Amino acid sequence: MSPQTYPAVKLPHPFLTSYQVKCNAEVTPAKFNLTLDRQPANATALPQSLHSESLTWRDLISRPVEQCPPASDNGAWARAYRSPQTTFEWPGQEAPSLGQIWNVVHAIYLAHPTIEYFRLALKGSSQDLIRHELLATGLAIEHPQPWRAVQDTGISDGDILILRSAFWQGAASPVGSRPIWAAGNGTQGPVRKPLSDYPTMPEHQQFTMKFPEQPIYTLHPTRQPKPAPGSICYSRYIPELNEHFSLEVIDWQRAEHVKLFNTWQNDPRVAKGWNETGTIDEHREYLRKLHFDPHVLCLFGRFDETRFSYYELYWAKVSRSRLRIPSHTSILTQSRRITTAHTTKPKTTTAVVTRSSATPRSAAHTVSTRGIQAVSTIASLTTCARRTLSASRKPLAVPSFRTRTLWA
Repeated sequence: MSPQTYPAVKLPHPFLTSYQVKCNAEVTPAKFNLTLDRQPANATALPQSLHSESLTWRDLISRPVEQCPPASDNGAWARAYRSPQTTFEWPGQEAPSLGQIWNVVHAIYLAHPTIEYFRLALKGSSQDLIRHELLATGLAIEHPQPWRAVQDTGISDGDILILRSAFWQGAASPVGSRPIWAAGNGTQGPVRKPLSDYPTMPEHQQFTMKFPEQPIYTLHPTRQPKPAPGSICYSRYIPELNEHFSLEVIDWQRAEHVKLFNTWQNDPRVAKGWNETGTIDEHREYLRKLHFDPHVLCLFGRFDETRFSYYELYWAKVSRSRLRIPSHTSILTQSRRITTAHTTKPKTTTAVVTRSSATPRSAAHTVSTRGIQAVSTIASLTTCARRTLSASRKPLAVPSFRTRTLWA
């Protein structure tokens, strides 16, 4: 069996550092090593090195089917027992940092995006310390134990499970308390020290009333100020497209942003969904009002430097839509229409329907508990559409979303 092929590993904004995975196929299973490829001159330097020349890992290997529990056994132990396994190794007395371990996990999940988790063994100095750090940050959990006695389980005491869900939520992020995907580029605005140097924002409840204009009177947590206009608040590299997907906060005072918004909204196909046709001045005022509304965030979606979509994200409890949302819902992401478009002019329309067992409607509904998962949903839907367009060989076409996202 030939070794796994790994895509390039690229960090999100503002770092944009890229790495290559080198393979040593002379041993079985093959060994891999992460090496630095490029650090763009116009990007932000990393606070620490996220690669180690001495850190290697083995190709993921699964147990033979005949040695595994039957597929009908869907318990935690059985699922973990059937998962693939790898070993991280490093020689000498200098152990890799947790950030370097994190980046290898990053490379593995870019190459194996459908694996729920994998079993990991550590071999090297300070392996017990690294194991504890992985467990303490939530990137890993202990291997589940079977409910009943099982002979010859073959589970090593050192095996832990590296969770895909925890990784994409930002566990063990090497750039501070926020997930690296949401580290942002200028999002904090004018501050003398990064907000990551301070404790988490304390919880405080406040009331919002919009009577008589809107039937809204609700209690909700006080939230941090919105990201600074023109900043990148979310970014992720999509290896299938070899592009960075990012969300840029709209600046209502920036002529380029207002002109693009005006061009899109006055296109007949877009107007059928948004009903927001108007002049440049009217659209500037529209964006200005939303900018000063603390419950709404306006965003452009981008592939690399190309803007292709517009989003409005709403706090659900202070939106009219709260009257139609179940009280237990924390986040609701709706994506109603996608149009294939050049940068400024939509061409054709294609419907995208995603159903959820929790909210089986014709629009795409994704319920979650974190804002980071809401924008991850946007990224996933966008990537699927972009991939479909690439497969259909439509030249220069990128998707433009008609979407509103709500979170509590």
